[in-house]
Amino acid sequence: MTVGMFFLAQAGRRGAVYGHKPLAAASVSARITPANRQWRQALAPISSTTTSSYVVDATVTGSSALGNEDDTPAARVAGLDGALHGINFSSEVHANLAHFGARNIGDLTMLSESELQAAGLNVVDSRKLLEAAAAAVTPAAAVPSKEIADSAKAAAPLSLGQSTMAYINDMGLTRAERPDSQIFLSSLMAGGFLSWGAALYVLLGGGSAEMLASAPGLHKVLAASIFPMGLTAITLTGSDLLTSNMLYGAMPFISGDQRRTEEEKSKNLTRLWGISLAGNFVSCAAMAAFVAPVILATPAAAAFAKGVAIKKTSGAFVATFGKAVGANWLVNLAIFQAATAQTSTAKMAALWVPVTAFVALGLEHSVANMFLVPLGVLCGADIPLQTFFLDNLLPVLAGNAVGASICVGWLQWHALMPPKYVPGSRQDK
Repeated sequence: MTVGMFFLAQAGRRGAVYGHKPLAAASVSARITPANRQWRQALAPISSTTTSSYVVDATVTGSSALGNEDDTPAARVAGLDGALHGINFSSEVHANLAHFGARNIGDLTMLSESELQAAGLNVVDSRKLLEAAAAAVTPAAAVPSKEIADSAKAAAPLSLGQSTMAYINDMGLTRAERPDSQIFLSSLMAGGFLSWGAALYVLLGGGSAEMLASAPGLHKVLAASIFPMGLTAITLTGSDLLTSNMLYGAMPFISGDQRRTEEEKSKNLTRLWGISLAGNFVSCAAMAAFVAPVILATPAAAAFAKGVAIKKTSGAFVATFGKAVGANWLVNLAIFQAATAQTSTAKMAALWVPVTAFVALGLEHSVANMFLVPLGVLCGADIPLQTFFLDNLLPVLAGNAVGASICVGWLQWHALMPPKYVPGSRQDK
């Protein structure tokens, strides 16, 4: 029995080590030398014939239980057989290799070229043998199946934007699962914070009449640039603002989160939106009454507040709705950007520009209007309560809901998240 035939048998056995089945249905014809009993037993599974020739000329034919892969142990054995063709293995070489302890192909890879030459092989044959043995025992790089590849892709760590969307979804899942009193108090706080920013906006806007006349565009931007102080306080304290809760409450529906039933999601959304609406309205109206004396003390600021309120309640329903969509798109973009940041300074910087933009553009924000319109009325604007609710607050609430849930929630979730992402899988960790 020759060393070459022994290599073929052992390659089949080693295939099992690499996750393959050993050669099961191969027929081998060869001209091989007599071998010692140990090697003959190792080669017993493979049918063979012996002759007195010591030149290996073996071929592997038939089918293999390994399938039709291009890089299997069977394919590697065939490559080894081709490389061994013509190598002269005398009985002395057999004995010397056995003396070295080489009983399989893997053992040969541990021998050096000089040791093979000492065993009786010439320089060329020893190099061929080492190269062929190394190729036969080295498993090919695994090519993952489509299912494995898809699973690995789905389990890959999320990017910053993706992990932020996952975080917002998780927030939405539990944000309403607090006592009603806590949500209400948090909403009161958020309305107050936003009102302080709006009050400064009115004071600055009304106190620069000359700039308003000479550079209206610059005036709008400068006045609007102070407004984000309110949303900054809301973001850093985590208090409940209706317009951001419109995003949080909708996310479990958008993501298809299975950790809550549809009934639970609906109940949570209704509670979150309803309580935060009530809390924001109460605090904004109270803040309007609280700061009105300060604004009235500055006639220009009072006139500015009056003009803002009249303008907000004079628009067409569709136009007001469209402005509301844009406003809460920008506000929740600011919320998203702030959520990507780790420090207070970074959060402030991330949300400042989108909020400044919506105010400078004259877009409609429902909670801000809960302060600005009552303040305008207290400053002399003749606006019936019905007009405020039907011509402003109703279309603005609807538009804000669309801006948050569709333009930010739905759009960013489906644009950013991996198709097979499962909410709660913690890939962002």
